[in-house]
Amino acid sequence: MAGTNLNFDTGTITLYVQGDPSREFSFNPTDQKVLKGFLRLVDEAEEKMKDFSKRAEGIEESGDITEAEFTSQTADLMDDIDSWFRGAFDSIFGEGQAQIVFGDTSSIAINSDGEYIMIAMLMALYPIFEKEIQTRSDRIDKVYSEIVEELPTEKEELPTEEVINATEEAEEENADTDIAE
Repeated sequence: MAGTNLNFDTGTITLYVQGDPSREFSFNPTDQKVLKGFLRLVDEAEEKMKDFSKRAEGIEESGDITEAEFTSQTADLMDDIDSWFRGAFDSIFGEGQAQIVFGDTSSIAINSDGEYIMIAMLMALYPIFEKEIQTRSDRIDKVYSEIVEELPTEKEELPTEEVINATEEAEEENADTDIAE
């Protein structure tokens, strides 16, 4: 037995990372799980970067290590940051989304403006969330206003119980007539 498709608008938007159609990143910006997670990630990223900076200072201050050990410990720290961010990102947007967005580049690589690319990406996403939420809110307000305008304003405009009962009786009679034909 063949099934029937259930199709409806999920509110999902699709972004192409760096304009590349093979790097399609989709999400619903008004999904509370996604929105709350995104805002939490923005806040946590700042705090995590402070923690990671303290770890980096600790590596720099440990004077009894060789250049190779320093490089190795710094690389481990960078891997930890990248792993944390990718995991947090995937838990919000879905498994594998960090790979789509960052590819094989570390999320803490530095861009041409001197920013970590994970921070630059979060700041690029922020206005998209704002715009989509505002656009959808405006649509809801418009529809709500249209509905309110259509509502009866005078008490006598509302159907009385007598009118409702007569309407129901007429519908029942029509149903009986339709069956008899």
